[in-house]
Amino acid sequence: MEEQEKQQQNLKLDELKYNQLILVIKESTEEEAENLVKELNGDTLNKIDDNRYGFNFSCL
Repeated sequence: MEEQEKQQQNLKLDELKYNQLILVIKESTEEEAENLVKELNGDTLNKIDDNRYGFNFSCL
């Protein structure tokens, strides 16, 4: 159970970072925003989506 709680905390932290990035992008010029989006880590976005929709593939 402890490992699962740690995973949830990490996912929440990733989601907070993602939300902060969205704010930065909204306040950036178009070119800056494009560069920031290109730097996004797809794995992190997938983890956030999995967390948001309640999927937990670690128990499969």
